[in-house]
Amino acid sequence: MKRTLILILILLFCISNSLFSFESTQTDDKLLEKFRNSNYDDFEKTWFYKIDKDYNLLLVDHYEAFIVNSENCFKKSKLYLWTDEDCGQKLSSQIEKYRLKPFYVYVIDLSFDEKYDILDYSLGGMCLDFEMYTDTEDRDYLFDYSRSLYTFEGIEIKFCIINGKRGFVFTEPQKYENNKSGFYYWSPSEQKYILDESATQEQIKKAIVPEDYFAYNGLKFSSLNKNLKKSDLENLDAAQLRLMRNAIYARHGRIFTSVDLQSLWECYTWYKPNPDYNDSMLTKTDKKNLKLIQDMERITGTYVPDLPK
Repeated sequence: MKRTLILILILLFCISNSLFSFESTQTDDKLLEKFRNSNYDDFEKTWFYKIDKDYNLLLVDHYEAFIVNSENCFKKSKLYLWTDEDCGQKLSSQIEKYRLKPFYVYVIDLSFDEKYDILDYSLGGMCLDFEMYTDTEDRDYLFDYSRSLYTFEGIEIKFCIINGKRGFVFTEPQKYENNKSGFYYWSPSEQKYILDESATQEQIKKAIVPEDYFAYNGLKFSSLNKNLKKSDLENLDAAQLRLMRNAIYARHGRIFTSVDLQSLWECYTWYKPNPDYNDSMLTKTDKKNLKLIQDMERITGTYVPDLPK
């Protein structure tokens, strides 16, 4: 009986680790020595997470984060935990798999440039912080909100599509009478999230809120410049395969009827809508990649063509 219980616990541990989106790394001796010299005494209580080849997030005692780039430069910030109810169930369901557990810090491509950005929200005392920023040393903010509040009841955050724009709805009880919400959309030209003052409360209520809003995260559409291999696609789910397939057309300016696709391509600076698009613009590489992706989708039974306008 004990042996069976131990095996079950080991299995559960393996499954939970497989769900973790980012690689937990061993402590690097040089990195730890650098951290020791930063005058932080309690350096042993740390977690290291590998984000990409040049970027680590080092978490300390649940409350402090040190962001470390390829030059071992440390940037420090305080972390305070929210519960799922504090931020709203919709955000939790959309974003959970990108979370650096057990912290409310997420690594997502928020700026649509195939590079990781940081989203974190924190609650300390009576202060609410909701930040989105790039991993540059100067912390280039994509969106930054910090304010003292008397109540957190009614706050809601969800990523959605309104009027063909991708962004998020943020409800702040003290700023908006009767708990009105604001819609912040991504502006490719300004490279920031901007309040859309034209969005009505009715439009916000009827916003398209995809569960797979962040399916593009981690996809390298630039890889479509060359012939893909089956191994490039094996770990992609149905939503990601669909995006990779339609990115081939989007790179030539095709305009789509699917709101989620069109709104996504509009966020990339490389996308130039072309009303005169036709399939003759596709290269030999494009056609080979299309066939490979479609074959993968047919194997999984997920292939559904998206028609142009």
